Amino acid sequence: YNEIGPDPPDRIIAALRASGRIGRVRVRGEATFRIAPEARFDQSSIIAEWRAGERSDWRAELGYDAFASRGRAGIGIVRRFDKFALTASAEAATDGSVAAGLHLSFSLGPDPRGNGIRFASEKLASSGQALVTVFRDSNGDGVRQANEQLENKVELTAGAYGFPSSTDENGRAIIDGLVPYRPVLIGVDVGSLPDPFVQPATSGVVVTPRPGVPTRIELPLVAAGEIDGTLVRAGGAILPGVDIDLLDAEARTVKTTRSEFDGFFLFEGVPYGRYTLRIGKLAANAIRSEEALGPIAELTAEQPVVHLGAIQARASRQVASGGE
Repeated sequence: YNEIGPDPPDRIIAALRASGRIGRVRVRGEATFRIAPEARFDQSSIIAEWRAGERSDWRAELGYDAFASRGRAGIGIVRRFDKFALTASAEAATDGSVAAGLHLSFSLGPDPRGNGIRFASEKLASSGQALVTVFRDSNGDGVRQANEQLENKVELTAGAYGFPSSTDENGRAIIDGLVPYRPVLIGVDVGSLPDPFVQPATSGVVVTPRPGVPTRIELPLVAAGEIDGTLVRAGGAILPGVDIDLLDAEARTVKTTRSEFDGFFLFEGVPYGRYTLRIGKLAANAIRSEEALGPIAELTAEQPVVHLGAIQARASRQVASGGE
């Protein structure tokens, strides 16, 4: 507020913003226009970002300032380490100026593991976090008991992305940089498990992160086994290329496989329990058989591998009765 000087002119500025994706590249654009006291174009910029690796991102920018009649172009790369992020950038403008920079950034916040304060490369106050505990679920109830083993060196996934950090000796790992209020599936990277007979009990847990608040998750691992057999018709003719579903005790599809050229099929990494087999609906129609297959397979610690032998696909009732 100025009692002596003249009133500043009223200013009205309009901005147009847009964002989207072109393949794997995120693109954001902005244009600013001055409407009052005089109508004119002000400035514009376009920013493109894409991944350079699991912990690195490229960033390119084009901009134009109409008042200074100055265009500029810049490029930079961000490399995230466990405790900080390092950004290198370079820029050139149409007026002959050039610039380069090296920027170090980090965040401070409480450690959800109870270890006091921690450093992080992500912005802890504005992004979501998850504290994940991975354990061996001996009794199969999905909840960790005091005597159940914690799993070290297990890598995790969040949505479509994996994280290079793995669980520590206490079975815990922190996932930073989650987008707030956007549901994401957090699970175990099966490829990081050294024992093929140990598998995740579920595909993961869906959480909706909040900024600055760590979400606590437990991911159980269970002992697993294998079920194999050979699919044949009545009379012994083999049935190759047929989709077969593995159903749990509640008739839910756990896994799906396809019989090989010799009719052999295999289900790997199956948690212990009782299972039945079913031919996929489209496959059953194609070979004119019933969907249900007879045997029940039970995997236990004493019998982690079940060989079913020859499994006969029963002809559908229409075929058996001579109908079409």
